[in-house]
Amino acid sequence: MYHATLECVDRMFLLKPSKKVNNIIGSSLGRALKLHPILLHSATTNINHLELVFSIGEGQADNVSPFLREFAGFSARGFNRLYGREGHFWAGRVRVEEITSDNKAEKLLGYGACNVVKDGLVEKASHWKGFSTTEVLSRGGRLVFKYVDRTLWWKNGADHRDIDPSKYTKSTEVVLCPLPGWTDLPPEVQQARFRGIVRNHEELARKEREAEGITGVKGMARIERESPFSKPARPRKRAPQPLCHADTVAEYKAYEAEYREIVKAHRMASAAFRSGCFDVEFPPGTFRPPLVTKFKFAA
Repeated sequence: MYHATLECVDRMFLLKPSKKVNNIIGSSLGRALKLHPILLHSATTNINHLELVFSIGEGQADNVSPFLREFAGFSARGFNRLYGREGHFWAGRVRVEEITSDNKAEKLLGYGACNVVKDGLVEKASHWKGFSTTEVLSRGGRLVFKYVDRTLWWKNGADHRDIDPSKYTKSTEVVLCPLPGWTDLPPEVQQARFRGIVRNHEELARKEREAEGITGVKGMARIERESPFSKPARPRKRAPQPLCHADTVAEYKAYEAEYREIVKAHRMASAAFRSGCFDVEFPPGTFRPPLVTKFKFAA
């Protein structure tokens, strides 16, 4: 299981809730899932970042990077078209950390749903009108979105003919999967359990908000008046990215030790590979380095 975070460039409020913004996020997720399937458990936006919780099914190990790449590309092009801007939309690479237990995964489901409560945007997770899987995880239902197949639109001559792109509108669905530890639970039990998690995290988020000196909430009416190009008034809190999300310090240290051994083995395999030993084995889940060819130019 994994937790991923994508942040908007310059921390701008580019994910400010609206029907168009929510549709871009939803359709981009649906299209990326169709091309490169993974097991998506939740997806929730804040005003300037997005959080995902997902896991890898059988035969899906190589799908994670392409899925994240396709989602980032689809959504960035959609948002740049919406806002009339160019260049990077997402700030840097996607942050991804492994989740080592079902208990921690449940906490991250609640954290993602209630992050807007902690940041003082709304009083309850259900008040948030941005893209969120909270309602479906709580009550059931489907997440269906529309998008314009611009590849087909261009192939049919959009570069030299006045063609309405809406004629190439298609639908896609974001299919959510239960956490690995919930697969044997009936849907109504999963929903009740998730609602309980959200209630607990709403209370924790309020306490954390008060501890940070955030009094009251903005509310959706004020948020909708914000410019998408605004930025947070508070400076960013700098903290190192965790290697994983574990239940205890001991589990984290064990994961850290294993990670260091994998890095060491990968470096040794990379050195051998670049020296010409092309049948060397790399640790599972790692990538081979690129080969650099040296050219000698004649004088």
